[in-house]
Amino acid sequence: MLYLKVTDIKKSYTSKMLLDGVACTISKGQKVALVAKNGAGKSTFLKLLLGEEHPSVGTIEWRDELDIAYLAQDDRLDDRQTVRDVLYDFDVNIEWEQLVEMDIAVNKLQISPYLDQVV
Repeated sequence: MLYLKVTDIKKSYTSKMLLDGVACTISKGQKVALVAKNGAGKSTFLKLLLGEEHPSVGTIEWRDELDIAYLAQDDRLDDRQTVRDVLYDFDVNIEWEQLVEMDIAVNKLQISPYLDQVV
């Protein structure tokens, strides 16, 4: 099952091309890491995927009914919140499936001991 399809993405802010011909797909069950040197366009690529910015050229297609989330590298978190508060910031009474998925992710990442630490 295909979740994301990126085709020939190009993005420039000035005469410098930041992303040039990026293409990828993400399917159900895949694990993906975005790794590159500073200034290579990782944050820009994520902003494109989220629709916060638009590519100069190319297409981004998400499967319908997906919830996409992103914690920006420069987000300012409330220093009174715990890790649990940040990760579980949704209405568990309505979104119980998300609660189950988050519990599974927390267990896989083995971060349970850190959930009550202040961020």
